[in-house]
Amino acid sequence: MAEQLDVVYSTLVDWRKRRNTMRKEKQNVSSEPLTEREKQLMKEIAELKEANEILKDANEILKDAMSFFVKDWRFVQYYNRTRICTFNEGGYPPVVYREKVAADELKAVA
Repeated sequence: MAEQLDVVYSTLVDWRKRRNTMRKEKQNVSSEPLTEREKQLMKEIAELKEANEILKDANEILKDAMSFFVKDWRFVQYYNRTRICTFNEGGYPPVVYREKVAADELKAVA
């Protein structure tokens, strides 16, 4: 990560330490005990954060699956419509060759 940010690794470690100490200081600011309502709200916040993480993971899985299908679709499009096929007369792609053969058959029938 330090390489991506173009920062020395030790600087990154210092930033993390500073951020963690600031979080601890914020948590220790109130010395009064929490009320039942505050405890309940804290528990709900924790549950919501966990649910949010689960949704993020599910979103990543869905995004990866969609990416796979899009890549697969692009390959199918290339394979059927763009590539040069040396097996067919004229080197037409499979779909174009089928359309040409079907058009020739219609001309022959008419």
